[in-house]
Amino acid sequence: MGPQVTDAPSTSLPLLAAQLGVWVAQQLEPESLVFHVSQFADIAGPVDADVFECALGRVLVEAEALRVRIVERGGEVRQELVSGSDWSLVRVDVSGLADPEGGARAWMREEMRRPFDLAGGGRLFTWALLKLSEERFFWYQRCHHIVLDGYSCSLVARRVAEVYTALVRGVPCPETSFRSLGRLVEQDRDYRDSPQHERDRDHWS
Repeated sequence: MGPQVTDAPSTSLPLLAAQLGVWVAQQLEPESLVFHVSQFADIAGPVDADVFECALGRVLVEAEALRVRIVERGGEVRQELVSGSDWSLVRVDVSGLADPEGGARAWMREEMRRPFDLAGGGRLFTWALLKLSEERFFWYQRCHHIVLDGYSCSLVARRVAEVYTALVRGVPCPETSFRSLGRLVEQDRDYRDSPQHERDRDHWS
């Protein structure tokens, strides 16, 4: 079924420049939800929840940003890439309610109000599969902007659909296009050390 999330040792990396900006802003207003990115997919048709969870687990291996914990030690803020082996899909069955869609939307609205524990090293994303009927499901995604933005969430959603489809059909899954977090950190560092960064800073100043 593809790679599984394992208990590999954590890797510590510096924050990207954009991440540091989000971190500082969130510390100024710890309870603010402004940096939460939430969306859901309305799935028409049956979903095998076990296979769907397997697909999510594979994408969790590939999308390293989702497995980040933010930690502050000795006055330095860093991101630790961890295994994510403690993750599981939240499953919510509202099919027995008189208004399943209303119940699903109410559940999502309530979940969206929960602040992420950014300073406490907690998980920075939530995935849930809400069953409205045998033929309709909501897949709910929420994450902190320090790990993904709205566009990145859409890329993750496409990849989950791609992996799930391959698993259901029993065919090989196409290779992922996601890059490693370490590579992104290197590119960010190279840019900040480049003459182009100085020119950009002068321009915007």
